[in-house]
Amino acid sequence: MCSWHHPYQSFASVVEFLEHAASDPAVLAIKMTLYRTSGDSPIVHSLVRAAELGKQVTVLVELRARFDEANNILWARQLEEARRPCRVRIGGTQDPLQSAHGRPPRRRPGSIHYLHLGTGNYHPSTARFYTDLSLFTSNEELGEEVAMLLQHAHRPLRIKGIKQLLVAPFQMHDKFLKLIQHERDPAGRARRDASS
Repeated sequence: MCSWHHPYQSFASVVEFLEHAASDPAVLAIKMTLYRTSGDSPIVHSLVRAAELGKQVTVLVELRARFDEANNILWARQLEEARRPCRVRIGGTQDPLQSAHGRPPRRRPGSIHYLHLGTGNYHPSTARFYTDLSLFTSNEELGEEVAMLLQHAHRPLRIKGIKQLLVAPFQMHDKFLKLIQHERDPAGRARRDASS
């Protein structure tokens, strides 16, 4: 598991991850959400190339990303109008996924599934000055949960079996409150013990 903190670490690794997945013959599919990217995006070019090479490409597009609506409509159309079109689902502000995920399954049995999780910005230019976090992992449990979320992201269902991720609006609020309480209890006990 590796984490990146943009802009302090280069966003190029994210672009290279998708470029490699697009051209790797062992990768069968790329599924992701896109909240924000550039108008002439290398990310979109990689997804179109992957579709043209016969991979299954599914993208959940957030059209109402603040200040990026026109760009998002443009590249959603590019994905839909590719020579071998990508599946594009349009998301709204109530969708449970507002970050970007990519999980390219591979052909070989027992091979590793790679996953990228990010805080939403897939815009290579603004990644140089906006703060975002990225996580690259091959954790199978996390990969299965992300795959489940991507499969059900377009349906307003409560998704069962999520243990690793905190997903809004389903269980994130309650889990944050429990985590805060968990941290508060020992701190309160320590203060009481010190004063007695």
